[in-house]
Amino acid sequence: MCGITSGRSEVCNDNIGGLKAAYLFNFTHYKDYLMSFNGAKLLSYPETTIFKYELLNDSNTLNADLEESEEGNSYKISLSLKLKGVKDNRNDIFDLLGQKIGVITESRLGHFQIIGLRNGCKVKKINETLGGARADFSGFEIDIEAKELQPTFFIDNLQSTGFILEGNNNNNNYIFQDGNNFIFQDGNNLIFN
Repeated sequence: MCGITSGRSEVCNDNIGGLKAAYLFNFTHYKDYLMSFNGAKLLSYPETTIFKYELLNDSNTLNADLEESEEGNSYKISLSLKLKGVKDNRNDIFDLLGQKIGVITESRLGHFQIIGLRNGCKVKKINETLGGARADFSGFEIDIEAKELQPTFFIDNLQSTGFILEGNNNNNNYIFQDGNNFIFQDGNNLIFN
């Protein structure tokens, strides 16, 4: 048995709580040799497209609990997101239920953490609420869970690690006056004379 070898002093009061954004992506189980690490940092990951969800509400939380069981120690990670506003994309939100996804969170301090790196995350619950009064929350509440053998890994830079940020608004979709649209892969606009 290992004894206690050090203490912890109080840190500076420059820590801001809360999440600023969540980046969701389709989970793919990759072997460890396709990723590289330095301690608690993820340095590289196979090229993956991620989608940003802005979190402007103070109720977004990320919790990681270390649990002991007969199989050994594991981390139970729970993420609760609140997406303000009910829009016509509700089916896209509801389609997440039961899906196995990957999630990267961005804290208000600009720190990125990846959740479900090896086992993925499961979207456990989605709740749409309209509130009762003008000041009440109106939007979606999404509960996500993951179970990993290691804690969440930090990411310094999303792009250099292998993540490609895809905008939620498709700037490559041009709609013409007659209602037809053309989607260009390179983002260049076709100019008619």
